[in-house]
Formats: sequence, C-alpha cells, structure tokens
Amino acid sequence: MFNKILIANRGEIAVRILRACRELGIRSAAVFSEADRASLHVRLADEAYPIGRAPSRESYLRIDKIIDVARRSRCDALHPGYGFLAENPALPRACEDAGIIFIGPSAEAMEALGSKTAGRQLARRSDVPTVPGANDPIEKPEEAQALAVSMGYPVLLKAVSGGGGKGMRLVASDPDFASAWRDASSEALNAFGDARLYLEKYLEKPRHIEIQIFCGLPRPRRFSWRARMFCAAAPSESNRGSSFPHRDAGVAQENGRCRGTAGSRRTLH
Repeated sequence: MFNKILIANRGEIAVRILRACRELGIRSAAVFSEADRASLHVRLADEAYPIGRAPSRESYLRIDKIIDVARRSRCDALHPGYGFLAENPALPRACEDAGIIFIGPSAEAMEALGSKTAGRQLARRSDVPTVPGANDPIEKPEEAQALAVSMGYPVLLKAVSGGGGKGMRLVASDPDFASAWRDASSEALNAFGDARLYLEKYLEKPRHIEIQIFCGLPRPRRFSWRARMFCAAAPSESNRGSSFPHRDAGVAQENGRCRGTAGSRRTLH
C-alpha cells in the first residue's frame, strides 16, 4: 500500500481520487495553479503545493514542477487523473527516473494508444474497423480542408493528444472550417501542450461502447487498490455505454450496455 499519493490534476477529477485515497487510508498531496488556490481539491488534500500561474501550460502541464513537488512532499506514487498529462508518456518516464510509481499505463502503452492517430494506425494494423478519416496528424489546415471536402461534410476536428472533449470541433460546412481549425488547435495547445489535429468523418447519433482494460501490479502490491485508484469511479461491468455526451465528452454512462449478440460481445472482448 502507498504512504502518500500526489494527484497531478485539479477539480472534480482530483476530488474523486482524493476521496478514494481517504477511503483507503492513504495520505494525499495536491497541486494547484494560482487560479485554483481556493478550490475544493486543495482544501480536501492532506497537503497542497502551488505549481504556477493559471494557464495550464505554466502549471498542470509542467512535468518538471509536478515531479519536483512529488519529491519534496515525499510521495511514493503519482496519479495523473485524466486530461492534462494523463496520456503523455513523458510523465511515467519522469516518474520512473525519480523513483516514483506512476498509477496508470506504461509509457509504451501510451505511445501506442495515447496519441489518437497512433491508436488509429494500430487499429488498422489489427484489422479493427475505424471511422473514415486521417491516420496521421495534419500539419496544414489547407490540407485538412481539402480532405474534408473530398470526404464530405460534416467532419470532426480532433486533437491528436486529446481527451475529455478538448480540442474538438464539429465542422458542418466549408466556410466554417478555418475558424474551427483555429479554435480546436488553440484549445488543444492550452489543454495538452500539443496543437496538432487530425479529422474524422462525423457520425450522427452513434452508439458509443467502451471496453474497460486495466491490470494490477505483481505481488506484493495488491490488485485491489490498483484497480480502485486507477478507476476511481469505474463501473463494475467490463463494457459500458457512454452515449449521453455534453461538449463531446461523456457525462452519463450505463453498465453492460453492449446491445449486440453474444458473438459480437465475445469479439469486442
């Protein structure tokens, strides 16, 4: 069991992890930007440390500051939450170099799946059907716009390093493309420190099914707390529906919502 965990996130995400720590009897350390000094996660944590100004690229996206806090606070583990650095392979590598356990996927798994375009490439190599769209980051907006025209609108611009609905814009017609690209790129840079985008064909009224994949560490570190900390509020079923989005992020989920046949469920798992 850990003695103290640093939570490298903010807001409701951090609060969920803090509550899990409290239930497990683990001390917690929080980080905060100047804008979050009075936030709930700061008040709930056993310890809290400032890491910079309000813009996330000067605070929550600064791996050097977060690792410095983890060392100074003598945390033996770090939980990234989701968003910010949660899918950046540089963070687990920095944790390893500092002798801190990273609660989450390995850097190698992140490199394979943390990047949306790398994940699409892996899916194609594995013969997994994908939504039509680009399989590599698109550097120039003019190239992306030409692809959108050839695919047909509507399309969805997405951040390569994105998550949680950040860095996404629906483009319904050609005149809207330039402003949507600018907004998505700017939001992606602020949220993830990576402005790169790609695009996919927009699917209207899709059914979103997720398959949960996580694992424990070898003994003597127990599986139970690993699962609890990694999935702070995860459902017990191995598949879940996330078809109630707000701003392109799921806000309501249902357990066991794969409506396919028994054969299709076996294929998914």
